[in-house]
Amino acid sequence: MSWLLLAWLSAASLQDPDPRARVLAYRELAEAQDSAAAVEQIAAALSTESDPQVRAAGQDALSRLDLNVDQLAALLGESEEPIARAWAAHSLGRHGPLGVDALLAAVEDTSPQVRGEVYDALARSGDPRALQALRRAAVKDPSALLRERASQAALQVVGRQEVQINAELARLGHPDPGERVLACKRLGQAGDWRALQPLLDAAKAGDPMVREAAILALGQLGDHRAVPELEVLATQTSGKLRYSAIAALAHLADESAVPTLTSLMQDPDPATRQLAVRAVSWTDPAGSAALFLPLLADPEEAVRLEVIGALGQSSDPERAAALITALADPSPFARAEAARLLARADHPRSIEALTPLLKDRDPLVRLSAAASLQTLGATQAAPAIRKAAEKAPTAEEKATLEAAAAALGG
Repeated sequence: MSWLLLAWLSAASLQDPDPRARVLAYRELAEAQDSAAAVEQIAAALSTESDPQVRAAGQDALSRLDLNVDQLAALLGESEEPIARAWAAHSLGRHGPLGVDALLAAVEDTSPQVRGEVYDALARSGDPRALQALRRAAVKDPSALLRERASQAALQVVGRQEVQINAELARLGHPDPGERVLACKRLGQAGDWRALQPLLDAAKAGDPMVREAAILALGQLGDHRAVPELEVLATQTSGKLRYSAIAALAHLADESAVPTLTSLMQDPDPATRQLAVRAVSWTDPAGSAALFLPLLADPEEAVRLEVIGALGQSSDPERAAALITALADPSPFARAEAARLLARADHPRSIEALTPLLKDRDPLVRLSAAASLQTLGATQAAPAIRKAAEKAPTAEEKATLEAAAAALGG
């Protein structure tokens, strides 16, 4: 499909009333051959997008576009879309001193959003040439918040110890695997996107220890252009390499990787399923509770506990209903954790679902249920908690349950 046809189809889909269609359109644009044009199209659509999940998809799509420093500089200086200029500034800050000239030319951009990203990018660059401009902005920017941001950026430039990126890149060719592992770690921590391709190369072949370090470094690096390669590594490797690739995807939290991670949630390897659940949880896509629900029947307790923890952190409105399902888990630890997390979720059936757990055979579950009922202010459950206290097998449990009942007025 030609770029022009793809652009036309994507433009139409970005106006589709169905949020899922708009998400898919953003994903398609992230694979466009003309990345600079795709930035403009995505930025224009994001300026009117109100759905938070769709906005996240658009922002992630921007992050995956492959633009070089010259293209980013041109966008920062010439684009009419503030979102495009802001993204260009953010990205240039990840290329060390190469983007500083373009950033310095944009310190007086008319958009507060862009200026803020410029200040942050100059701080990340660590280039001493940025100090004068940042100090001037700390006094003259029209926004008090941005004046403070510029001031903090200037302090970062002063105190920053510049990572010797070229030295670490050279270390990747060292004959000692330990030295190459150290280089990977330092490159990931540096957050300098010039390290992307060297780390990708190191992740694909060679010493397994170095590959693992390179994969984890790609997650730390923060460059979403690594997502497609990490998806390949997550699906086509095994053991520590696969686990590292899933961890890297979790750190990047790019919504486009959710389908791949969801498929890994069905993998025969329990550790893969557990880590895939965690990675999806960190991304927190729409409908995550429905994705997790089948794994509440997973044969491995560790996987089920991971799912319950993910539901507790999820923003999905259906998370509470799934946690209620988890209250029937065969493991007392899982039931107790579900009971604890249910206190944080707003659901009309929470009190009704928690109250029977006061008779659970496990004391940890009984105490977790009582604590959650207390947190929820369930005054109607006070008599049941008092009755559970009367039957408590230990003095400590009895006292804890009596205190919960008293707090609820029972």
